[in-house]
Amino acid sequence: MTVGAMARTSTAPRRPSDPPPGFTLDRFFTISARGSTLARELRGGPLTIVLMPFTYSIPAGIGAGFVTYVLVKLVRGHSRVIHPLLWLIAALFVVDPLKALLHIS
Repeated sequence: MTVGAMARTSTAPRRPSDPPPGFTLDRFFTISARGSTLARELRGGPLTIVLMPFTYSIPAGIGAGFVTYVLVKLVRGHSRVIHPLLWLIAALFVVDPLKALLHIS
């Protein structure tokens, strides 16, 4: 018997706010079940972060992120995993600047 040896696992009781054992982003969002990886899903993030300060607009940066995500999925042939609501949001972020560009009210 060793004195002062620490247990390999925590013996503290779980709090209700603690994530369940084995909890990961992949398990929560079922990323691998959709045939993707976390790195592929996060590709639009840097563009969103970069465009916000350059356009002086947070909504424009977020819109670029939505549109980029949909375009990347479409180009790579993964359009079946895009939720219809995401198609609608991306389309709305494309239509509004087009209206301003074409001077349509």
